[in-house]
Amino acid sequence: MKIASIYNTCGINQDRTDWYSYCLESIFNQSIITDVIVSSCLNKYECIETLKSRFGNLLKIVYFPDKLIVNITFNKTCQLIKKENYDGYLFVDSGVHFIDKNSIEEMTYRLDKYSMITVQTDNDTGFETIGLMQNSPVPQIVDNDFVFPIGKACNLHCQIFSKDILNKFGRIIPDVFAAFCTESTFPFLNASVGKEWVIIKDHMVLHNKSVDGPSSSQPHFSPTHKNPWNNLLYGRDALEFINDKDAYKAGLGYEECANIMNHNTNVYDGNFVEDPNNLAYYVSKYFFSNNKELDYDSINYQIF
Repeated sequence: MKIASIYNTCGINQDRTDWYSYCLESIFNQSIITDVIVSSCLNKYECIETLKSRFGNLLKIVYFPDKLIVNITFNKTCQLIKKENYDGYLFVDSGVHFIDKNSIEEMTYRLDKYSMITVQTDNDTGFETIGLMQNSPVPQIVDNDFVFPIGKACNLHCQIFSKDILNKFGRIIPDVFAAFCTESTFPFLNASVGKEWVIIKDHMVLHNKSVDGPSSSQPHFSPTHKNPWNNLLYGRDALEFINDKDAYKAGLGYEECANIMNHNTNVYDGNFVEDPNNLAYYVSKYFFSNNKELDYDSINYQIF
């Protein structure tokens, strides 16, 4: 399996160059060799230059000079390296440090079967919806992997996405959400490619929540709707898909932890939907931007 490990940083609030180096070293020290890329939004050039001097040609840096959400910068980075024919794209947020040298290898083993593979963090997990604690100093999922039922999700910190998703949608992470709720769409991306989402057993990474700050470039609550779940970019309104009866019939759901849009259970057999292509149509329409809203080819970047 060929994996791209993409470490995502943001310098809007601050640069944490030494911390970034510490985390990158933990990726380079993994038992499996991956291509390591920093996807950097608005970090200072001094930070970029220091990372390049420390890691040299082992590290590629894709730098974005404009204020963009991490969903977009990660997607663009994946598009830029797609020609390398990776089997999976590992999203690593800037607060993640690996403590077990085998974690990425264990995640990779599961890529044939699953389209998203997560390793649990020690905090900010979002595990409450699956009956576990938000924070824990030890792994909570042990002995057996945990496969998400449709409609359930956890927070995105350290997760491999299969190339199936990039091939299906042209991007990996839905990019119309200003701050929160993106992860609630993940079950439906997986169902669209006929696979499932799993958390691997017995492994955990450490997570520093205060490194770059969550969703630094956008307000966390909609200025118009005064809530986090209808806080979309490009003037979109979540009620458009919430009230779309055809999208519901296709199996679409959204932010089910708050009962915003619960999926139609009648079109699922376990985690597998009757018509993946029909569901994928609505996932693409409502959860991803269109070319009029965002032209990925026009995004400014530099490669170091």
